[in-house]
Order: sequence, then structure tokens, then C-alpha cells
Amino acid sequence: MTASSTDKINAAIANSNPFETLAIAREQDVWESGFPDIPSVNAQASDAILQALQEVRSPSSTHQKIKTRVIVAAKGRGKSHTLARLRQHCDREKEAFFIYAGVEQYSLSAIEQEFHKTVVTSLDKTGSSGVTQWQELATLMANTVWKATNPNSKTVTEKQLLKSVENLGQTEGKTQEWVELMTDKFNKNKPFDPDLIKAIFWTLSDSLGRHAVKWLSGQEIAPSKTQKLDLPASFFGVGQTKYQIFDNTLKILSLIAEYKSILIGFDELDLPDSQRSKAGLARPQVVARLIKMIVDKLSLSKTSHGVVIVTVMMPDTWTQKVKSMPGGVPDRVSGTEKPILLQGINADAAVELIKLWLDEFYKSRKLVPPTPLYPFDEQKIRAIVAEGNSIRQMLRWCAEKFQATVSDEDKFDGKKPPKSAPKSPVEQAYQKELIALASSVDSWLDDQSKIASALQFGFKAIRGKIIKNVKVESIEAVEPKYKNKGYINFKVVGTENGTTVKIGVCVLQKSSGNSVGAALSRLIRYKTFDITRGCLVRSKEISPNAAKAQEYANELVSKLGGEWVSFEAENVKPILALFHVHQGRGDYQLTDKQIVDFAHQSRLLVDNYLIREILSAPSGQVPGNLEKE
Repeated sequence: MTASSTDKINAAIANSNPFETLAIAREQDVWESGFPDIPSVNAQASDAILQALQEVRSPSSTHQKIKTRVIVAAKGRGKSHTLARLRQHCDREKEAFFIYAGVEQYSLSAIEQEFHKTVVTSLDKTGSSGVTQWQELATLMANTVWKATNPNSKTVTEKQLLKSVENLGQTEGKTQEWVELMTDKFNKNKPFDPDLIKAIFWTLSDSLGRHAVKWLSGQEIAPSKTQKLDLPASFFGVGQTKYQIFDNTLKILSLIAEYKSILIGFDELDLPDSQRSKAGLARPQVVARLIKMIVDKLSLSKTSHGVVIVTVMMPDTWTQKVKSMPGGVPDRVSGTEKPILLQGINADAAVELIKLWLDEFYKSRKLVPPTPLYPFDEQKIRAIVAEGNSIRQMLRWCAEKFQATVSDEDKFDGKKPPKSAPKSPVEQAYQKELIALASSVDSWLDDQSKIASALQFGFKAIRGKIIKNVKVESIEAVEPKYKNKGYINFKVVGTENGTTVKIGVCVLQKSSGNSVGAALSRLIRYKTFDITRGCLVRSKEISPNAAKAQEYANELVSKLGGEWVSFEAENVKPILALFHVHQGRGDYQLTDKQIVDFAHQSRLLVDNYLIREILSAPSGQVPGNLEKE
């Protein structure tokens, strides 16, 4: 095949650099079905996990139904890439459900609830049949019901069932009747939590499926939606303890294991943070104890198809933090086996991997390069690998060197080949996180805890700046904690025209009138919590039926000089993306200073609508662009 013109090829190179974001595998990359892979790289690790999956599926009583393994490697040796390969295997072979637990953003004080959200979010990802894993599970359950009634009934595919439910939805009430009927029939054959079963069947609905997934995650949804779904206000229930929440998670896992094996991958344990649990445990130790709880509990449930849990971490994390833990924790995490050490990449595999990435780059632009490795030199690639560099270091080198070669100058009529303006490492990371957020809005737009954490990070990064006449001096916790109970997320302390201002910020996306009322009852108590202004951050209206909450909101806005700031996804995305970069700064090999400097230079924070509205003088009015509940 004739090579494309050098002008076109080098112009494409100058316009885009495919290696800029490949060096770091983040959660979104684990789920990307097209992430390039060379199976020979770290094959011993993925083969060991696949062998464990095969064993837990075996009907033989000689094999355990719960298996755990640990994979260890230094930074950039392919830990997350290995999980991505395993996820792709589950997708391709249709033999297991995959759950990815990236724990870097877990609150250590609420790890049971964090893991529950992880399970629900993972099951909402597209699975092996082009539908979500929730919908795949619902189809397996539906076929069980029909087979119990008529063993000769034809198995229905996910797409066929979705079409049938869609057609039911054309007639008012028909979908509700079908869900009720299927729930009743399912529980006659396999007694289970009826609300859980009902919600899973509802995931097949085009109109109410998203609300069912939110309900399964433990989020509150509008009363009008719970009425249509015929479900309680929350899957967790009022005042549920962390152990009851964990039991709900186990119900989901046990139900899945009736139909397929489950592969759970724990990642991002090596976060460079100083956070400790109340018991003084570091993040890897809290996660290790969670894994022990999962193993112990699922072992009692006698799952049909089995569960494999793989945990990836750095060698020092294993030897210094997890291995020495008492109470049988290391054995539960590693399955009494020695950790699997990733070997990294050799020169032959490195050359093939780069060829694969370049092939995708050129094909997507309908170009044919003069050589499969253009613009790289094969010997230089081999030399880079021979020096002991990791996959990540090799890809960083590719990102730096991806430009038209100087030897091609005379092919441009004497003009120097174009060069793309290099992005800063922070900008590359930021763009990567921004893309991931754009494709997952439903999973974070109502996550008030995550939005509050991102806002708190944003305000800390602009300390000393003057915005809307307020000079941000400090960000403080809200005291007394026992009275606040976490409702007011944090306090922005600053000076405005020589006067001290203390703005209590409450991010509130819940739907229940009781929850909204409880939060607002704190936000209007200025003296109790030592604030001069309350700021409610909420994109939704308050239910007209929540009279007390309405009363508190009116008092905040009309009488106390407080403010209600509404927002859209586009207002939150930049702050959240930068926050994620900061959370993953260890992987991205960035410092706090680099991230903050980028925020200042790009004005991402000081020009952000949400930050400016929180600091601006209150309007005295309820926002007019609120989302209808």
C-alpha cells in the first residue's frame, strides 16, 4: 500500500498526540473496550486471575468459590492495564460480571457505602451484550422466571427483552404491571429482597431505568418517581448502619453469583495521602479489612458461580501496610498465595505495542505511514526499554518525541515540519479527567459529597485571591460537628470591604423533604455554627409538599441574607476534573504546586461560575433555572 504524503502525515502528527494520555491508566481506561493491549505483557498475572475464575466456576467441590489474589508492581509497570485486560476478557467471553473498585476517592469513614456505590456504578457500565450489566442481570432473572414456568421456553436476549419492555411503556401502567408480575414470580422460585428484585427489573425501562439505578445506589429520588417504581424512599432505609448497607451490597453480589461469576478489581490503594480511619489505619489497610469482610460474608452465602477478588498495589504497600495486619487479613486479601509480581515489558513487546497504538492513530485518519513506527526509530525504542524503563516511562518518551522528524524538512519545500504545541502534564491529566466526566454525568451530578469535596479543594487552591470583592483567607470545618452532622460541608472565611465574612457552604442534591429540611435547619443557624452567610448549592427545586424545607429556604434567602446557588453540569465539571487530577497526582506524577499553578494560569477556578456565585453578594431571590423534581 502506497504511503500517504509526508505533508498530510506530519500535519496529523502536529495536530494530535495520541501518546499524551496513554501513559496513565485511570478508571475510564479500565472500562474502555478499545484500549490497545499486547497479551504477552504481564501475561503471567492475567493468566493466574483467569485460572482462578475458571476454578470458582467449576462445579467440583474441591475448588473454593471465593478466591483472592494480589498483584504487586512499581509505578508504571501495568497494574491498571492488567485490570483493563481482565475487564475486556469478561466482556468478550461473557463469563463474568466485572466490578472495578478504584478506591482513591473513598471516604475511609464510610467505606461500606463507598463500595456499595462502586458495585452499582460498575453494574451500570455497558457489558458483554451492548447493554448495561444491570440489564444483563435482569434478563438472566427474567429467563429464570420463564424457564421455571415452562422449561422448554426459548431464551430471550437482552436486546429482545429491552424492546419488549419499551413496547409495554407505550401503554400507561403496563410496565408497572409487568415489573410487579415478574417480581412476584421470581420470589416464588428464589425468595429474595422484593424491593431489590423490583428495582433490577426496572433497569430495563427506558423512562425509569435511570431512577432505578439511583435508587439501587442508595440515593434519594423524587417521591413521584418512587411512587411510580413502587419502592421505598431509599434502598438503604432511614438510619441504616454501615453494616446494614454492607448487607445490601452482599445481597446484590450473591444474586449475581446465582447466574455468573464475579471479578472484583481493587485499584488505587497507593494514594499519597495522610488520611487515616478512626482506628488509625491507612487507606490500604482499611481496604484490606473491607476485602476480608467481603470474603468472610460471601463464603457463608455459598455462591453458585463464585467470586474472584484481585487487588493491585505497590510492593511496599503490601509488605509495609497489609502483610503485617492481624486477624487473618493478609490471607484473605492474597488467598495465602504469594503476590504476583509484574515483570513489565520487554523490547519486542514495546515495539509491538507502539505499532498497535500508531496503527489506530493512522487508520482513524485514513493515512498510511511510511513505516509502521513512524515517526519513531525502532532501535531507540529498544534502547529505552533496555535501560529498564517502565511502560509508563516509555509512553512518556513517545509523547515527547511524537513529532515530524527533522530529516523530512526538504519534503516540505524547505519549510520546517510543523510541531504541535506541547501540553503541560497537568493539562494532559485535566483533559483526560474532563473527557471521563463528560461521559458519566449521571453518576456524579447528584453526588453531593463528591461535589462538596471538589468545591472545598477549589476554594483551598484560591486562598489569597480576591473574587467578587471577597478575599479568600481560609477554608474551615464546621463546628460543633455533633450538631452539624455533616450537613454544612465547609466554611469559606474571608474579608469583604474590610469586614470578616464566613460563608457556610451546603451542597444538597437529595430529594426527600426531610433531608432538605434537616440541612436547611442547620444552614440558617448562623450563631450556632459561627457563619455570617449561608449558601445552599442545589440544582433542583424543593418539593412544594416539603413545607418546613420551603420555610427554611425562604428564611435563608429573604431574611438572613443567605444565597441559593443553582448550577449545571458544565459549572461543576472543571472543578471536579481538577479535583480528580489532584486525587490521582501520584499516578500522574504531579505535585500540589504544579496543579495549583495550572489552576491559576488557566483561571479555571477564579473564573468558575459556581465559585464566583458562592462568593458574590446574595441576590435575595430563589434561582429561576431549577431542575423540576
